[in-house]
Amino acid sequence: MRVLLGFRRHWMAIVVALGAIWFSPVPRLILQMFVRPHAPKSGFGLVPVDCFNSTLKATGVDIILVHGLGSNPDTTWQKLAETDPKNHTNTLSGEKKYVNWVTDLLCEDLPADIRPHVRIFFFNYDSYWKRDAIEERRSRLGLQLFNEVTSLEVKTPERGIVFIGHSYGGLVIKEAVIKAQYLQSSHLVSILPQTKAIMFLGTPHRGSAAALLGVKAAQVFRAFGLKASPSIVEAITYDSVELQDMHRQFDAISDHVRIVNFYEERVTRALWGLWSDLIVKEQSATLDRPQAESIGLHTDHSGLNKFADRDSNYKKIRNKLIELTEAIIADKRIGKSVYSVPPKTEKFHTERRNLSERLEEKLNESLKVSDQVAHAVAIYGLGGAGKTQLALEYAERHRLRYDTILWIDARSEATIRSSFQRCAQDLKLKTGLYSTMHDPVALKDDPAVRVVLSWLQNRNQLHDEWLAILDNADDLNSGVRDVIPSGARGSIILTSRDIECVEVLPLGSQQLHVGIMEPSESISLLLRPLNLNDVEVPGDILDLSLKICENLEHLALAVHLASLHIRFGCAEDVDLKSGNYSKISSDPKNCLESYLQNFKTNKNRLLQDKTIARLSSYNQTVRTVWDSSLDAVEKISSFPSRLLLTLLAHMDRANIQDEMFRLVAIGQAKAPRTLTHELPKWLSELVRVDEDGQWDRFAYDETLKPLRIFGLVHISNADYPGVGMHTLVQWRAKFDDTLQPHQSWNLYYSVFMAIVSTQALSEPYSKFWQHMVPHLPLSKDLLSLESDARVIVWEKLGALFARVKQLEEAETLLAKVMEIRKEALGAEHPDTLTSMDKLAEIYWDQGRSKEAEYLLLNDLALTYFDQGRWKEAEDLQVQVLEKRKKVLGIEHPGTLISIDNLAYTYQNQGRMEEAEELLVQAVEVWKRIAGAKHPDTMISMGSLALAYVGQGRWNEAEDLQVYLMEGNKKMLGTDHPDTLTRMSDLMLTYIEQGRLKEAEEMGVQVVEGNKKVLGVEHPNTLTSLNSLALTYTYQGRLEEAEEMGVQVVDRRKRVLGVEHPDTLISLNNLALIYLAQGRLKEAEEIGVQVVEGNKK
Repeated sequence: MRVLLGFRRHWMAIVVALGAIWFSPVPRLILQMFVRPHAPKSGFGLVPVDCFNSTLKATGVDIILVHGLGSNPDTTWQKLAETDPKNHTNTLSGEKKYVNWVTDLLCEDLPADIRPHVRIFFFNYDSYWKRDAIEERRSRLGLQLFNEVTSLEVKTPERGIVFIGHSYGGLVIKEAVIKAQYLQSSHLVSILPQTKAIMFLGTPHRGSAAALLGVKAAQVFRAFGLKASPSIVEAITYDSVELQDMHRQFDAISDHVRIVNFYEERVTRALWGLWSDLIVKEQSATLDRPQAESIGLHTDHSGLNKFADRDSNYKKIRNKLIELTEAIIADKRIGKSVYSVPPKTEKFHTERRNLSERLEEKLNESLKVSDQVAHAVAIYGLGGAGKTQLALEYAERHRLRYDTILWIDARSEATIRSSFQRCAQDLKLKTGLYSTMHDPVALKDDPAVRVVLSWLQNRNQLHDEWLAILDNADDLNSGVRDVIPSGARGSIILTSRDIECVEVLPLGSQQLHVGIMEPSESISLLLRPLNLNDVEVPGDILDLSLKICENLEHLALAVHLASLHIRFGCAEDVDLKSGNYSKISSDPKNCLESYLQNFKTNKNRLLQDKTIARLSSYNQTVRTVWDSSLDAVEKISSFPSRLLLTLLAHMDRANIQDEMFRLVAIGQAKAPRTLTHELPKWLSELVRVDEDGQWDRFAYDETLKPLRIFGLVHISNADYPGVGMHTLVQWRAKFDDTLQPHQSWNLYYSVFMAIVSTQALSEPYSKFWQHMVPHLPLSKDLLSLESDARVIVWEKLGALFARVKQLEEAETLLAKVMEIRKEALGAEHPDTLTSMDKLAEIYWDQGRSKEAEYLLLNDLALTYFDQGRWKEAEDLQVQVLEKRKKVLGIEHPGTLISIDNLAYTYQNQGRMEEAEELLVQAVEVWKRIAGAKHPDTMISMGSLALAYVGQGRWNEAEDLQVYLMEGNKKMLGTDHPDTLTRMSDLMLTYIEQGRLKEAEEMGVQVVEGNKKVLGVEHPNTLTSLNSLALTYTYQGRLEEAEEMGVQVVDRRKRVLGVEHPDTLISLNNLALIYLAQGRLKEAEEIGVQVVEGNKK
């Protein structure tokens, strides 16, 4: 009853619709398909879609799309794109944008690997039935399609075919397949076996109930003289016997064809909404056979073949088409394609996406200056960086792109011959009479090499692409140059540690550097064997993993081996022979912590552990990887490259500046013979000078070149150019310390750095000595030296430690120098006095003034200073000065320091003119012997400026202090202690001049700088705080002055003692603050303390 009611409603709608047509201008409602502007521009028959400019190949897949009944070939596969509501441009202009999903979407979405193998065609035919129709039949359309496709495939009978039919187009495809069965004997080729898959989009296999409505409409149109064709529509009425017969024939011959049915899930609305129904119901659209797939799309019948964007419906069709195409290509390759690649896949690996994408890009770029091959890429980088894995992953991922992939082990001539023999067998190539030859032949004449290279070269445009991978071509003299393949269809990947390996490939070949892994990649690689996902693990696991990877500096092989070690340590029920086990510990944190601790204490053993290396497909330890690189260096180098690497390994690996070698080259001429005698001959050759006295770096560069070629060092472009190295290269290079026991690398390096330090400090315009800190040897290593040159080494490096304010190291070395010289030379020897002066400077910088004064003046002078007995101190200093003039001479640094000390005593006595006279003399001598920019010259000039201040000669003092400050800023930087001292002196001058705002600004900068560099309790920091407090007092900012003054007093009492002169000065300043605040009693109490302290 319900069916009957539904049928009546439909017919009521039909009656209404036909009535509307009867009283309407019908000719204007029904388009004249073959009259402009509605006539299709596309031709009938097979029309190629120019997606990729694919070259015709013997194998591949042809995709043929067949439209439905009554379609315009120009519009049947396209849809109006939705207008962006934010963009009214198209709406205002009246332009409409249509999207053809085949040409605009599918062409872009097909994977790059299958594009070269795919051609796409539209099959267009005249099926317009509403007006000016011809009496077309399905069987005739099927025959037309059969003939067109047969003509297309006659030259390429091995290509597969995928049909896509929308609605009635699916029935045309079935007719064509049936025709192929019955007519194959009369044609050169049969498309039946080539037809591999058919995708039906809403095809009415059992017909359509809506066809009755179409038949009635066609009859009405014909009554109006519009020459409609009801017969072609009538043939697809539901449960048509003719359709059933065709289906039985098709089913009987198409078992080999994969069928995918797509059906509509939404009804189609027509006749102004008066009629709605499913055009082709699911039971009709799904071919009844066991292996057929059926997929519903959330659209109506017309939406099955029209997509304006990549919505879910489009993706279902696209993904299934890609799946079918890839499967067909793969099936075609079985028995024909050659994948001659050793099974090297490492099950625990992490894809390096960025590198993989770059490799794919480069292998899609054609060579522009050579036609030897289509594409070629040289992958280079450190041993263990992951070059082989990258090439292997590419080969496995692109098996559909290439029908032949050959892997050549290029480590040596022997492995190359063996690889070509394997490839010849896999390609089923005969080596002919040459195979019986026993006499050795040149590699290029080897029978297997010749036939494989010839086979590759003869592949033409009808053949698929081939790929040759030459792996581990580290020794470019092993014959690899003679076996580089050529051929228009070819691509080459060559992996090597040699940075220049691209030179053996055709001109224009690409390069790809494989360096260390990204932190996220190395963490993922580390955790993968533990069955952990780096995205999901807790933060503490990630932190531990990052620390381990940082210790290994993200080197792929090292991280991989570490992961296996951790996995083995975490395993339960381990089979010691195979390394297999049942499960992994549930507490990976302990496993990671254990490895990290073991790495700190047993690094050498871990990095050489062969028991773990055997569990990896690489079967190498970090040590053996570097061993092979070092062996390769020695093969190609006639210079001492390996020795140089060991020397460089003693330095800070991040940036080993060339400047150090220049300084040694120039400085060795002035260095004591005792020092230069300890340099080994090979190192002396690297630091020779030319006829102009400048470093001749030819030998150095040539020695460095092999290390750069094999990635053991890399260029570092910092302030001073040089090289750097991986932390594990540094680790391996230091093993060579023990290769020749008679050599002392500690001595070589210490002497080298002593000469560098001396020369660096002698060049006043150079700031390089600031960059030497990371390279300085440890004091414990220096003190272990047994050479006769050790005292000179300690003295030179102690001076540099002092300059860079590493005072503890400087004190350790210079105290040892003074001790030995006292014992060997006596206390009054010039060298002993010099060492005492230098040690005293260290004590001063450390705030240990009493010890400094003791060294310079002896016990009696120390007493005079503490008591303020300047006259007695003066007498003693005059004696010391005269003695030093006599023993050392006026131009000796020790003598000049004594002049500075005596001038300081004069200043404390108020004898500024006499102090000035001495300091002018000292400055002139310093300028003459060391230059105006030398630090010691600038110290004396600073003292002279203070003498000007004492005389009230503010402008002269300011000019000199500004000059010194700017000079120190330029040479040492703003935050250097010497620069801050100059700024502090200038601040005091500003205070005396009443320029309090400028004094304050500079005072704040000095205080912050001293805190940052020296710490809050350093004497210099406390002096600058005291001066700033004094400035605040003069500005009337008494609360801020008091707060700062109290800080200074408390810290000086703690650091220097209550009775120290500096403590008494700060107490006096605090009393002045209290006095200004009217706090007379507190000021008086402090004043008494100051007076009593001065008496003592």
